[in-house]
Amino acid sequence: MVGGPGAGKTNVGKGLQLGRRGYKVVNQDIALEAMKTEVGLPANESDYTAEQRSMRSKLGSDARKAAVAKFDKYATNGDGMVIDGTGASYNATTKKIKALEDQGFEVHMVVAMTPLETALERNRARKERSLKDFIVEKTYDQVQTSLAQYRKDFGDRLYEINTETIEYGKPLPKDFLDQVYAGITKNKVGKIDATEFAAESSNLEARGAEFDFREFSQVKDGDKGPMFEKAMARNKKFGNENVFILTARPADAKFAIHKFLKGIGLNVRLENITGLADGSPKAKADWMINKVAEGYNDFYFSDDAIKNVKAVQDVLDNFDVKGKVQQAKIKFSKNLSKEFNNMIERQTGVESVKDFSKVVARRRGKKKGRFKFFIPPSAEDFRGLTQYTFAEKRKTRRSRSKVL
Repeated sequence: MVGGPGAGKTNVGKGLQLGRRGYKVVNQDIALEAMKTEVGLPANESDYTAEQRSMRSKLGSDARKAAVAKFDKYATNGDGMVIDGTGASYNATTKKIKALEDQGFEVHMVVAMTPLETALERNRARKERSLKDFIVEKTYDQVQTSLAQYRKDFGDRLYEINTETIEYGKPLPKDFLDQVYAGITKNKVGKIDATEFAAESSNLEARGAEFDFREFSQVKDGDKGPMFEKAMARNKKFGNENVFILTARPADAKFAIHKFLKGIGLNVRLENITGLADGSPKAKADWMINKVAEGYNDFYFSDDAIKNVKAVQDVLDNFDVKGKVQQAKIKFSKNLSKEFNNMIERQTGVESVKDFSKVVARRRGKKKGRFKFFIPPSAEDFRGLTQYTFAEKRKTRRSRSKVL
């Protein structure tokens, strides 16, 4: 919601009744009035003493902070919201818009307009918080300048209303309401997590869904996963020429992923990080087919979605290559000790509940030989839309390629 002082923005906001449709409201003026009442400041600011003006200034700063806190909270929760501001500063407004779009929001703009003379008259009549005429005039000019650019940026997502003849508290014109409601309900916008995307992306696309991957070009709250130490060890032993990371994120996500991994000590080649921008099982299967065509013949593949695991298994079954696939289960690391013991039991016959001293374990280990264990990465390694394929190639006596 944009419009200068006296433009009728508050009246338009009330007339739209978006709160009844579940939208949250971000308006620092609402917070300010509540704070003034709480500390006992009069509503009419024209007769404030010096002490009261000082308090009012402090409350204004607090109200802005409260509005920012609400904005951040609603944005994090993915709540639809109405943000009330003048829109005078194109750069400041655009920065907020970009922050919302980066988090997956679809942003629309409602513009309240009225002639400057009407805006000045309305402002002078506001007993509680009237502004100097020059401030109203300056803001009016800034809004008009910014509005020319907003029209280009928003296109049919911008809705203008002239409030000159609209009385306060009276219903807004039906054609305007219909236009706004039709615009903001045209697309259903929401977020899905990595597991939901992997399971439902094909169904959603079939129903006309379009995916916005901008957020997935970033790595947020990344942490080391169970596969980290194994990848580090293989990098050290075999080098990183054929250690790969495959993700459903867009191609440009590789830069953020590479930077993150390098920051925690894992040096994976930038060119070995592939962003498919596609969460379908076929995308993963096609990538594996390309690797077969390149000469790889021994694969180890992991993914947190069973559909992808099955698709890759079908590829390996149809080619004369060796391979193993593994579903990476969410929060696998919480049961890591138990799972390891069960794996050892299956491989060695030693009961998983048995405990050995270090000396006995070493002695028995020498007799049993060496075992290799694959730790599937948790789906929480990167929060977001990510799957992993780690690959490592080495030469053997038969010059076969080994891919993990």
